[in-house]
Amino acid sequence: MFIYASPSVERMYGATVDEVVERPIQDSMTPESFQKALQVFAEEMALEQTGAADPMRTRTIELEEYKKDGTAFWVESTLSFVRDARGKAVGVLGVSRDISKRKAAEAEKERLARINRQLQRSDSLARMAAAIAHHFNNQLQVVVGGLELAMNQVPENAKVFATLRKIREASRKASDISRTMLTYLGQISGARCAIDLCGVCKNSLPQLLASAPKTVSFETDFPQEGPVVLADGEMVRNMLANLVINAWEASGEGAGVIRIAVDTVEPAQIDSRHRFPVDWYPDDTRYGCMIVEDHGCGVIEADIEKLFEPFYTTKLMGRGMGLPALLGILRAYGGCITVGTALNQGSVFRVYLPVFQGKPSDTMPHPVSMMQQYPKNIGVLLIDDEDMVRDIAEMMLKRLGYEVIKARGGKEGIELFERHHQSIDVVISDLTMPGMNGWETLAGLRAVDPQVVVILSSGYDEAHVMEAGGPIDPPSAFLGKPYRLQDLSRCMQDVLGRFQKPSECPGDRLQNALQEMPDGAFHKNSAEGT
Repeated sequence: MFIYASPSVERMYGATVDEVVERPIQDSMTPESFQKALQVFAEEMALEQTGAADPMRTRTIELEEYKKDGTAFWVESTLSFVRDARGKAVGVLGVSRDISKRKAAEAEKERLARINRQLQRSDSLARMAAAIAHHFNNQLQVVVGGLELAMNQVPENAKVFATLRKIREASRKASDISRTMLTYLGQISGARCAIDLCGVCKNSLPQLLASAPKTVSFETDFPQEGPVVLADGEMVRNMLANLVINAWEASGEGAGVIRIAVDTVEPAQIDSRHRFPVDWYPDDTRYGCMIVEDHGCGVIEADIEKLFEPFYTTKLMGRGMGLPALLGILRAYGGCITVGTALNQGSVFRVYLPVFQGKPSDTMPHPVSMMQQYPKNIGVLLIDDEDMVRDIAEMMLKRLGYEVIKARGGKEGIELFERHHQSIDVVISDLTMPGMNGWETLAGLRAVDPQVVVILSSGYDEAHVMEAGGPIDPPSAFLGKPYRLQDLSRCMQDVLGRFQKPSECPGDRLQNALQEMPDGAFHKNSAEGT
């Protein structure tokens, strides 16, 4: 119990001296601080019993105490023993000062340090994942292209054809893994258009219901329509699916209820606690909010940040890219996600996307006809620094009936184009190359011929690639790696349909160019290459 309190306590605690003195010690501070105070007292009494301790010693501790109105605040207390005439400890003298501002500053410093650590870790992961994805997609291009060529030379009724088809399917799944890595980096954003967030969620329900365990039921709270956001509808469906799968797995084997809702909120309504990306801040626009709530196992505080780390999972090893990929999509869209969770009480995930002031648009793609035919002997300049990728792409182009000139990089490609651009109809250039990248190569080609038809090829998402072009006008088309034979065919037919001049006779120009090319630079279509 207290026996004396200084009049200064009225300012600190908002209570009179008598109220402070009469208050039990255990009620004056938080349970954690009370246990800490008891431990310090026990340690000092044990030291006192040794008889060797300095009787004038002091001990300073930080405690979280309560004001009269119940508000918690931090104090720094310097403690010493009160002694009788024989030097025996008969009480404790404490001198306290309010350190709430200092603790708040320390908490803010730690918060910023935590954000900085997360950003550094994210940046490191981004560089690693981008490098892996680039090299992975290049090698995968060789596999996918080689399989396409092999399958075109094998009858469908042959036994080996079924094996090749399975290998192609495995290659497609491998490509999806690479795409997921780039999505985590915010480098896969898809074709953005104005979509009704509520409509996308409603349309996704039948598939979610069909996939969910029978023990799981759904509750929904949707507005009649809206809000409208700028996004790729398929990616929004993937985000919702990942959150729902996460929710039903958190529900365990017992019966569970998952609530899905859509709302529109003001920036001030977005919680800053457990908000990701950690460096995200709202602007003055309104936000569409997609909510998925469960009553499952929840997440402990220490693990919340790990939820969005690649391949972190408490389930089967090798999983754990659903939430990181979701975060990557939000990075690309300027949105965020918040997590509210408590152990054994469930979780609520809220996804926020900026509201678009407009009406939903038509998102149906306009397919390119595969039946249109173009003249033979079309000249293609193929620029890629990877030997195997270049060779496979050459074989694929020849299989489609095109003539091919190969270059090992941007500088060599520009030199060849400068000498023979009259005989080249289309240039296909890789984006990521040493010395001179695809954008720099595009600028060099246009310096020779402003009307040059250039296809940029990359394992990155088209939207991300176009954003990186800066002031340079976009290429004639984009071809994502790894691409199949039909993807290459469709892309070529598209650019030829849009840019080919009917008066030109590419076959004659190519034949003339053959006489001027150095040995080995021009690889004419042959029986072996078709």
